Amino acid sequence: MFHRQLERQIRKYLGPDVVPDEKLQQLLKAVSDSYVNFERDKEFNEHLFKINDTEYNSLNTQLRQLTASLEHQVQDRIREIEDLARFPMENPNPIIRVDLTGKILFVNPSTRILGLIEYEGLSYSLPDFFKMIVHKIDGIGSIDFLSGTRQFLLFHRVVDERKYINFYGIDVTEKNQLRRAAQENYDRLHNFLESTDDAYYIVYGNHREKNIITSKWMEFFGFDGNASADLFVERSHNVLSMSSNDHMKLIHALKIGEKLSVRYQVNNPKTSKQFWLSEIIGKHYDTELDDVYISGRITNVTNEEYFAMKIRESEKRFRNLMDAVPFMVWVSDETNLVNYTNSVMKNFLGYEMEDFKDGKRFNEKVHPDDREVAFEEWQKQIQKQLPAESSFRIKDHQDIYHHVYEKAVPRHYDDGSFAGYIGAYFDLTNEKKYQESLATEKAKLELITRNSPDIVLLTDANGKIEYVSPTVKRLLGFSEKECLGHYLQEFLCDECQEQLTSMQWLQNLKSRNEYDYRMKTKSGKLIWVESIIRIVHDELGEGYKLLMHNRDINNIKLAEAVAKEKEQKYRKLFENMQLGVMEVDIDERIQWVNRAFEQMSGYSMRYLKGKSPSQLFIVKEADQKRIDDVHEIRKKGGESIYEVDFKNKKGDVLNVVISGSPVMNMEGEVIGSVGIHWDVTQIRYMEKRIEEEKILRQKEVMQATLKAEEQQREIIGNELHDGVGHILTYTSLFLQMAAAEENISPALIEKAKDKVELAIQEVRRISRNLVPPALIDLGLREAIIELLNQYAGVRAVKFELECKKLSLAGIDLNAQRNIYRIVQELIHNTMKHTEADHISLSITRNESNMQIDFRNNGVAFDVERLKKGVGLQSIHNRAYFYNGNLSVISKKNEGTSFHIELPLKNLLNHD
Repeated sequence: MFHRQLERQIRKYLGPDVVPDEKLQQLLKAVSDSYVNFERDKEFNEHLFKINDTEYNSLNTQLRQLTASLEHQVQDRIREIEDLARFPMENPNPIIRVDLTGKILFVNPSTRILGLIEYEGLSYSLPDFFKMIVHKIDGIGSIDFLSGTRQFLLFHRVVDERKYINFYGIDVTEKNQLRRAAQENYDRLHNFLESTDDAYYIVYGNHREKNIITSKWMEFFGFDGNASADLFVERSHNVLSMSSNDHMKLIHALKIGEKLSVRYQVNNPKTSKQFWLSEIIGKHYDTELDDVYISGRITNVTNEEYFAMKIRESEKRFRNLMDAVPFMVWVSDETNLVNYTNSVMKNFLGYEMEDFKDGKRFNEKVHPDDREVAFEEWQKQIQKQLPAESSFRIKDHQDIYHHVYEKAVPRHYDDGSFAGYIGAYFDLTNEKKYQESLATEKAKLELITRNSPDIVLLTDANGKIEYVSPTVKRLLGFSEKECLGHYLQEFLCDECQEQLTSMQWLQNLKSRNEYDYRMKTKSGKLIWVESIIRIVHDELGEGYKLLMHNRDINNIKLAEAVAKEKEQKYRKLFENMQLGVMEVDIDERIQWVNRAFEQMSGYSMRYLKGKSPSQLFIVKEADQKRIDDVHEIRKKGGESIYEVDFKNKKGDVLNVVISGSPVMNMEGEVIGSVGIHWDVTQIRYMEKRIEEEKILRQKEVMQATLKAEEQQREIIGNELHDGVGHILTYTSLFLQMAAAEENISPALIEKAKDKVELAIQEVRRISRNLVPPALIDLGLREAIIELLNQYAGVRAVKFELECKKLSLAGIDLNAQRNIYRIVQELIHNTMKHTEADHISLSITRNESNMQIDFRNNGVAFDVERLKKGVGLQSIHNRAYFYNGNLSVISKKNEGTSFHIELPLKNLLNHD
């Protein structure tokens, strides 16, 4: 707060809209503390003196000026009413008037945009619609309907005395689209609000689930606003500077679209701390929810308020202590001799003027160049007993010159006779220095204004441009001369001109101070600007001007549009993914999840917002440590893939593979991360089952192999015992008989020789069964042919073979042995257990598999019993060893067929 005289001088030299910086404010305050405020003294003395003729004439002149101004305002109001009369026809929105039966009385030209109307699932023509809807309307309200692809909001007002209803339509299609787009950034905005030092809130009347109360509320008022049944009532109980009723009246008195700024003191019952808070409250209407909500921002101004209280207390003491005023005061009698000086003046001069009967000593203190003004001119004024004033230089008690401003007013007794003068000296020495400094600062300010990238504008209350900086030429293409005297609205985009009348424009300016809108360039191009507007009041507080700084943000807006489009694509891509997607901030708090993640976790997006995923989903300490390590990697911009156990809402533990990447801002700083969650629980379960099945099969193969080897040993032993053993026994007997005779009998030797030959053949047969020589020498096909010929010689059976050498090309030797054993086992079991006389064998292959088809026409049997046999189990195990399949079909009078399919990639010799 500066002294009025000093403030007037600042405005005189620097202009009415000057905003001193912090350092300059400190200097001005220091000046104010020692400044002689003549205005305060003048007000004090005006109570003591009657008004004179000069002042009467001045007041009369002001009255005539005010009368002329009033007439001008009346003329402006008449022109405004004439404009309003043309308003319906010029309005770009539909305006309709109907009577109480729904008959249309009036439509403006803009109503032509309305075609077929869709309302509550039905379609109507315009006349039918109003006949239907008129019976449902009462008082003032609104209706939503569709016309074609556009959505309209139709406000209505019943005019009872006229017996008709007015309807005002607004196309809200783009508005609703923008609102939905804005909702997508809602969570990010809420997170930003939480990071500030202010408390923010949005409270709906009927939709509490939409409420937003940031955490600072608890710090200020001591209770959780989100859990409060009546937020404002509970808050009002903690207000100290006014009653709870008065506090609630302020909120209830708000109208939709209005804003209120209030300052009050509160006590936090939890911490017992007291705060001074500044709150901006606004009441709004949500058309989508059809609900009224109150929003506000609360700032802690405790330090500022305490400082203001101290200033007010100091000002009160200053006024009560007349002798402590920071200026020199003197009083003279009717002979113009000084008979009183205050302590400030005594300390300045070093003596009391009332001790001297003439002004000689005082004259010596005045600068020689100023003595004519200080005495001769002064005497001429006071001799007329009129108010007098002058400026000159005078020495203090240390012989240092000071610039002083002197003003004196005559005093009169009750009977009207002259009593002398009361006057004051104001030391303007420092002010002179500051004026020089301020002149320099003004020149700097002018230089900055002319070279600033912003457009600086000064308009009157109606938006008429009184000043514009040269930057307007660079940004808009207009010269300063082309802008001066024109209205700001002329340079706005057509959309702004259509939506805002001049009165609405001014009302909005009073409720806001920052705008984003588009301005027209001289070439007709539209560019986005950010406008910071300050209302500058005149000295008397009776009028105001608008100071605007318009900054070019066209590139920023274009970048925002591109970023918004990319974000929408990003959201849509993730929303349609089958894998769960979760986005977290830098503190690992959930910001967004897609539908797949909601299904996986069992939680809704609304519940998950702001929660810690580790606390919700992680069950193992080792998994938590892994996540902490990954979080540190993400902070450094690294990506990661890892698997954890994931507990959902039902308590089920899932195996989840997470692929995460950092999210960065425009500066490349990591602000969070996004992770894709793949539920591999079923895959891990199948892998475990396959592994267990593989181990079980390996055991079965081993058991079957050992059992087959045991049977083979038993067969070999029986054949050696029953065949070779008997033959060798006969041979030994013949040799003993031959040895017992004196002369060796050729017949016995020949019989022994025959038996040895027979034994050799039997040993060859057994050896061929164990390792067929043809398999190694000639290949699998020739070995199978030899095997069939052996069995054909035992019993009259017809064999059919389909096997090309190409089908067996490249087959590994071990695989050939297993295929041979499978065929051998099939023929052996057929010859042993069936009475078949016809057997067919087919070995073929395609690009991926080898097929073995074996059929006989023997006696059918129970397939389930057959599967339990050792022979069939051996065949099945050999097929399974190569990941193959075996199927058996046995029907009465048709015989039995075996189909074996083996993957070719497991049979080939890759070497």
